[in-house]
Amino acid sequence: VALAVSAIPEGLTISLTVILSLGMQRILKKKALVRRLVAAEALGSVTVIATDKTGTLTEGIMRVTETQIKNLDDALDVACYANNLDDPIEFALWDWVSKNNVDPEARNKHILRQKEVPFDSINKYMSVTIDHTTYLKGAPEVVLKFAKITGSEKKKILDQVAEWSKKGLRIIAFAKKSPKHTKYTWIGLIAIEDPVRKGLVKVFEDCFRAGIRVVMITGDYIGTAEAVWRQVTNGHDREIIAVTGEELDKIVTEKLKWLDLLPAKDNLPSDISGGMKKRVGIARALTSNPEILLYDEPTSGLDPVLSNVFNELILRLQKELKVTSIVVTHDMESAFKIANRISFIYEGVVLFCGSPEEIKSTNNEIVQQFINGRTKGPMILDHSEEELKKQKH
Repeated sequence: VALAVSAIPEGLTISLTVILSLGMQRILKKKALVRRLVAAEALGSVTVIATDKTGTLTEGIMRVTETQIKNLDDALDVACYANNLDDPIEFALWDWVSKNNVDPEARNKHILRQKEVPFDSINKYMSVTIDHTTYLKGAPEVVLKFAKITGSEKKKILDQVAEWSKKGLRIIAFAKKSPKHTKYTWIGLIAIEDPVRKGLVKVFEDCFRAGIRVVMITGDYIGTAEAVWRQVTNGHDREIIAVTGEELDKIVTEKLKWLDLLPAKDNLPSDISGGMKKRVGIARALTSNPEILLYDEPTSGLDPVLSNVFNELILRLQKELKVTSIVVTHDMESAFKIANRISFIYEGVVLFCGSPEEIKSTNNEIVQQFINGRTKGPMILDHSEEELKKQKH
């Protein structure tokens, strides 16, 4: 290649194309596809992988395997009517209807939907109204809130949900409401199997061996998510830390409230000020309840008032949350206000370490020059100045 390029400079493009093509062939033989070289380069610096569950860790090919229903006809109606064939779950329900000797296409052919509430990840349910009767399907915990049901029945249902979720099954609840009733009538539960992809155990083992932390993000029932996680990790994670959306929202609200940022909870980053962005950064760090926080020039770019707000915030963190703060700063006013101990680093060497009072009274000329902001003194203000001195010697 070097000879070809040196002989014919125009051959550089051809040579690179051949090299990249051969490399791509080797990658494709490993059943991988890289659209951009940057993606391959970034892979070497990955420390955390966040992955979806359905269709990523699982095959996304679903089928109904378990049912607990009061009325089969009602359940078939919900599976037919509250169904847009938009995802694997709805295809699995459609197939289940067919296996019960009902043609779902024929049943839907002449119906007219008066109203539809499409499924979304926030509400976790879908409903359609036909002939003034509403058919509802969704997450069991959500559908239970709509249904008229006794405490003992609810406990029995939740016990069944817990049992199925331990098997890694996805669970859908059905209910319906007629014009005569204000509450929904509970119909039952449908459990759907979504097998875990083969070969994932080795993939996870490789990630753990490389020191990469893997996080699974899913809107599924927490028990189902934990069961799938155990399968793909093959027991590597002895303790599973599972956090629900409700718990995450509670944590976020709590931290934003503590930092007086709750009114800006729904704002975009472009809609908040520089000072607020710095506080949002602290809020993000506080979600894991850290013992130590590291700051890099926290008052940089802030006016004197906002700088003091930030200084008081660091002091509040220490007093109320018992968080130790390590602050890298050139702002001596800030340092004297927040610090219990100060280390002065010059040219990569710690010249002084002590309390604010001790650093103010030290005899070290470099330290005194810096904290008082004097232009004259032993400090090298410009590295080019140091190089000139070396040349003279």
